[in-house]
Amino acid sequence: MFHVLNLGNMLLSTTDCLCAAHMITSAGGDWHVELRGCNMGDDGLRIFKTSLLTHIEAHGVLGFTIKRLDLTQNRIRAMSVCHLADMINSKMQLHSLILSSNPFGDEGMRTLTAGLKQPHATTKSLHFSSCELTKDGAFELADVLRANITIKELYIGFEQFGCHGVTRIAQALDNRYNKTLTELSLTKTDMTSAGLTALAQMAPVNQTLEVLRLDRNDLGADDCHLVATIIEKSSSLILIKS
Repeated sequence: MFHVLNLGNMLLSTTDCLCAAHMITSAGGDWHVELRGCNMGDDGLRIFKTSLLTHIEAHGVLGFTIKRLDLTQNRIRAMSVCHLADMINSKMQLHSLILSSNPFGDEGMRTLTAGLKQPHATTKSLHFSSCELTKDGAFELADVLRANITIKELYIGFEQFGCHGVTRIAQALDNRYNKTLTELSLTKTDMTSAGLTALAQMAPVNQTLEVLRLDRNDLGADDCHLVATIIEKSSSLILIKS
């Protein structure tokens, strides 16, 4: 059975977070959990995670799948990301995780990606926008793309990756390392010609990427030939640039 729990923009207390988790574990089935703008913070996220994992440990069976967990704008900082890593490292089926507008930065990304590199990770879609990431956060994500075999969609926006971060991600998408990612968004990631060149070099050696978004990057007229190269070298890739 499919359920939707939408508590978006409601300021949740720790008791509310506990009740939300209890609702999921009691009903079972597949869930879309919308907790955007709920201001959960470290305590709320810890209690939400603990309740879910305690149910799994107590009953020995999962009974529920979180198809989508939207935690946009919940004051999740680096110290809080360990709770998400615990969820990823558990037996929990967590397919889509949206963490936009949470200031956890590169340190938090390092914690999160440690879980995503594990062979039992089930996450298929990741969203990061305005999370205060730099090239170091991009390096962490690139390492995940080399090791993870479940992530199909990676959406990144309004982060300061620069040419080095974008280049490292492009290199990780060589077909020798990654054969699962089908959609990549690099919206407003401070991309330069060097990063675009790396993506052009990636295009002919990647067999799975279908959609590549490059919108809101300050690319000049001189970069048009690189965009054309990406399209030319990939027969199936849809490139979105504006």
